[in-house]
Amino acid sequence: MARLLPPPPRTRRPWWEELDFFMDPFKVQSDILQGRDVASGNFLMQEQVLVGGLDAARAVLVRQEDVLEGSVPPHLGAILGPSSIGVARGEAHDRIRAALAPAFTPEEVEACIPQCVLQALCESYVQRWLAAGGDDGGRDGEGGQAVVVRGIDAQLKRLTFEVICTMVCGLRLEEGPPTAQQQHQQQPDLDQLNAWFTDLMAGLTFPLKIDLPFTPHGRAMDARRRITAAIAQQADRLKAELRGSSGGSGTSSSSGSSVLRRLMEAELAAEAAAATAAEAGSDSGSGAVVAPAAALSRQELLDNFVGILIAGHDTTASSLSMLLYELAQHPEVLSRLAQEQAAVVAAHGPALSGGALRDMRYAEAVVREAWRRWPVVPVVGRVAVQDTTLAGYSLPAGTPVAVALNYLQRRDGRWPAGSDSGSRGAVGGGGPLDPDVFNPDRWLVEAGAGSGGSGGAALVFGAGKRYCLGAALATAEIKVLLAVLVRACGGGWRLEGRPRLELFPFPVARMDVRLLLGGGANL
Repeated sequence: MARLLPPPPRTRRPWWEELDFFMDPFKVQSDILQGRDVASGNFLMQEQVLVGGLDAARAVLVRQEDVLEGSVPPHLGAILGPSSIGVARGEAHDRIRAALAPAFTPEEVEACIPQCVLQALCESYVQRWLAAGGDDGGRDGEGGQAVVVRGIDAQLKRLTFEVICTMVCGLRLEEGPPTAQQQHQQQPDLDQLNAWFTDLMAGLTFPLKIDLPFTPHGRAMDARRRITAAIAQQADRLKAELRGSSGGSGTSSSSGSSVLRRLMEAELAAEAAAATAAEAGSDSGSGAVVAPAAALSRQELLDNFVGILIAGHDTTASSLSMLLYELAQHPEVLSRLAQEQAAVVAAHGPALSGGALRDMRYAEAVVREAWRRWPVVPVVGRVAVQDTTLAGYSLPAGTPVAVALNYLQRRDGRWPAGSDSGSRGAVGGGGPLDPDVFNPDRWLVEAGAGSGGSGGAALVFGAGKRYCLGAALATAEIKVLLAVLVRACGGGWRLEGRPRLELFPFPVARMDVRLLLGGGANL
């Protein structure tokens, strides 16, 4: 049947227009799709089928996920590792994901927040910004105290890296030279880990798999080896700690302080189950050994922690950067966030518990709106593993398919240009729900509230069996920092000078920010 259907319509573009993608992904996606749900064209240096319709996107990511599998280029596959869920397919992918998923549920993330001192980390960074920016801040236009934070985008990257090292790997990292304990355990400090990770990320944008010391890919692979060695050492330390505190049962009263700790508990439980099964087989004289509970091999664990660090660091820093960029231009949104934080503190106290985060409904809408406007990745790639069809067109096996997220955000049928569906008010030109308007209220009115995975903005984390594992963690991290900033800066913040927007490999606003303390600082 697939052979009887026509191929998707093809858009021909000059080869030099490939470079436009790095400056404006939406323009390139629009040029290829030209208002169609599906079209093919030269995209990212190869012929691909681009998907710009929401129903077709759902088909790619959910309904046809078994025949349109995840796809990564060879150089990225080498950096991630063959056992990474971003690379693995079929049964291997499903098994590895099932082992990882329980540690990333919203409930588990909420349980980790107080134990991993997420709020304390965010508060320490904000306090540092306030202290360092005092010399060139002065007074704002209304007489309140103001401080300028230079290069806040780079500082957000450092913060998100420390958060993920703490919450995912269970590493307690300090600024400056290694402590005596770190030296004894040969544990790298924050600066060293960050330097390795910078080399790792640089390799992602170098498309050639050339593992030589002087190439970006070679440096990335060397950094990968060093990072995985540090994670392996931490896993062994946690496993020994758990075994010592629980008599070898794999449980501990301090469980849940990091994702890696949870996985070490699972590893110990699997070992205990294997030992019990072996003993039972020996006693019965049959020699049969029952398979133990599922647990990751050490190589699977290391490959996936590299992927988690990549997926959860720069992407979250990018989201925070673009969120602060939008909010700096919309003081009315900041004012409502401050009102919400006052209500949250009154109801829950100053601690940002899971209940407090759930009550931050407007903050959630603000974050979703920033993701809608600035999706962290411009496309979600898949490849047809067999002949199939999509939206009435044939796709031969091997066809690369890309869901165009930037394009989907602008073509969401719930808010056509100039629309007004009962929103509280517009922030920018056009109607309140115009897709080019920054308006968090679109997620609180009937058209957007409770939409879950039905809207284009929800696809920022993908969908189906490859839905981003760290979605709950990223959302919690962004909401905690947003709450801490809003509580500290009673007057909000403004852009200092003209920011420089970069859209590749992730959208980021290179900017200085003037924090306006006003009378609301309460850190």
